[in-house]
Amino acid sequence: MAASIALTKPARRVTPREVYTPSKSEMNMNYRLNERKALFKKVEATKRHFNVEIQLKRGTLVMTYSPAAYEIYKQAIYEYYDSSTTKSYTRTDKTSTTDSKALRKAIVEESLSIKCKNSGDRRQQYRINMFNTTSKMDINGRSYQAFIEHDLPQIIKTIKMDGVDEMNSKIMELCESVIENIDTCRSKVEICSKNERPNMSMSPNKKTKKRAEREINTPQTTDGYIVAIHDESPNNSINANTSHILCDSIECSTCNMWIHKECSNLSNKQFLKRKHGIQMCIMR
Repeated sequence: MAASIALTKPARRVTPREVYTPSKSEMNMNYRLNERKALFKKVEATKRHFNVEIQLKRGTLVMTYSPAAYEIYKQAIYEYYDSSTTKSYTRTDKTSTTDSKALRKAIVEESLSIKCKNSGDRRQQYRINMFNTTSKMDINGRSYQAFIEHDLPQIIKTIKMDGVDEMNSKIMELCESVIENIDTCRSKVEICSKNERPNMSMSPNKKTKKRAEREINTPQTTDGYIVAIHDESPNNSINANTSHILCDSIECSTCNMWIHKECSNLSNKQFLKRKHGIQMCIMR
């Protein structure tokens, strides 16, 4: 009977279950950071009536800071675990893409997996998640109480909060200045995009392309008479091979206007002279 049981036992290899810990040092978030919104959160955080607020919520220690206090505590936490003889950490940065040319990626969250040194237990004791945009931290995991009872009091002893209010004021001033610059740049881009003429080669569909053609080919009028069709594409000379001829029209290299033969009362001879760049611009 025992032999028959052994024969029916699955041949697959069973691996022991491990606590999930990200193995990558960097994780890319699947969203684009809204820089203006992130800066606005920093500004709002500078208006908090406290520098540190600690709450225990459903097995998670939540620590809310003013922006200056957040940076001070974050630096103190790194220094504490870097010099610790009993604990080590693995850091994972969570990054997000931005619209900024100077900074393509921003670290939105720093996560530390705390483990015991010189111990056979390789499991994570607790995790410290630091949220850079909201100036908050949360600590959770199976031994998070060890952080509350031992690590946090030791970290607080090394912290000096001198000049925090002044730092918060400078952070607010800097963030508001950057927000103002973002708004100014956006308004300039909107004005430029409104003044741009449509590019037919970039039209996404036939309907948009037809609309672009109508806008480009709409003639300018003077006193009720059609004079020319405006085109902003730069041309240094008028040449039959390179100029964009629309039926009996020719583009002038001086004023970048499309001159229509009939509407300009040009004879065939006059039109050919302008076509080959012999005669001067009639719009001058």
